[in-house]
Amino acid sequence: MAASLQALNIIAPEEAEKESAKLEDKSNRSIVSAVASVYAENETPGKLAYFRDQMRKLSGISKYSLINQYKKYLPSLEMAEIEVALPGLKKVADENDAWFIRYIAAQSIMKVETKYSDEKSNLEDDLAELEKKENPDKGKMEKLKADIDKISGLLDEIEQIKSDLAEDETNQRLKRLYQ
Repeated sequence: MAASLQALNIIAPEEAEKESAKLEDKSNRSIVSAVASVYAENETPGKLAYFRDQMRKLSGISKYSLINQYKKYLPSLEMAEIEVALPGLKKVADENDAWFIRYIAAQSIMKVETKYSDEKSNLEDDLAELEKKENPDKGKMEKLKADIDKISGLLDEIEQIKSDLAEDETNQRLKRLYQ
C-alpha cells in the first residue's frame, strides 16, 4: 500500500494527498512514512498536527524517517505554525536517547533558522532599497520593519533553543552543531 501511494504521488499528487488523508489513522510504519512523504513533497497545508502526532508515537529509524520528511515540510509552514513546531523539535533534540534522532531534529531546527535568516536578509534588502527612494511608501516601510522584527524574534527563539540544546548535549559532534 505504501509503495502504491508513493507511485500515485508521482502521477497524481492531488489524489495521493486525498488517499493519504484516509490513511492518517494507520499505525503501519511504512504507511506513516509514505503519508509523510506525500505531505512533505507536496507541501500539503494543514498537516502540522499529523507530523507532530506521529513524531510522538514513533521511535527508532521510523522516527528518524518521519523527522526527515518533517524537515522537508517545515519550510512550507507559516511562521505561526513554525512557532508551534519548534517546541516539539526541541524536545526530540533534547530528550531522545538515539543520537541520530537528536541529530535529525537539530537539522530540522537549523533548516528553519536558515529559511528565516534568508527571509530576514531579503526583507532588509527590500527595506534598504525602499529607503533609497525619494518618496518611499511609509506604509510599506513600516510593514517591512514589522516583518523584520517578527522574524528577528523567531530567530532569537531559535538561538535560545540552540543554546539550551548545546548546554544539555553530551555527544560532542552534536554539541558542535549548535555553535
